[in-house]
Amino acid sequence: MRDLKRQQGVSIIALVAGVALAVVVVTIGVRLLPIYMEYFSVNSILKDVSSQGGASKRSITEIRKSAERHFSVNDINRVKLTDIVLDTKGGKPELVLKYEVRTKLIGNVDGVVVFDRRYELQP
Repeated sequence: MRDLKRQQGVSIIALVAGVALAVVVVTIGVRLLPIYMEYFSVNSILKDVSSQGGASKRSITEIRKSAERHFSVNDINRVKLTDIVLDTKGGKPELVLKYEVRTKLIGNVDGVVVFDRRYELQP
C-alpha cells in the first residue's frame, strides 16, 4: 500500500473567509476612527476649559463660548454646545459631556457610539 501524504496549508474557502473578515474589521475601523479622533479632541478641549483658573465661577454660557472657540479651530462638528451641561449636584461643579454619534458601518447596518464624560471645574 502506498502512503498518501497529508496535505498541509490553507484551503481556498478558509483564505476567502479570512480576507472577508479582515475587510469587515478594517471597514468598521475606518468608519469609527474619525468619531474617536474627534472625541479625543473634544476631551482635550474640555479638560483645558475646566482646568482654567476660576472655571467653577463661570457660567455655562461663558464655558460654552470658550469651548465653541476651540471647536471651530479644531473643526468639531458632531458635538453641539447643548451637549455640554453644568452639573452642580454634590457640591462640586462639573461639566458633563453627553452625546452620541450614529454612523453607517456596512450596508444597512449602523453603529451608535455613546460618549458620557464628566470634568471637575477648578476653583
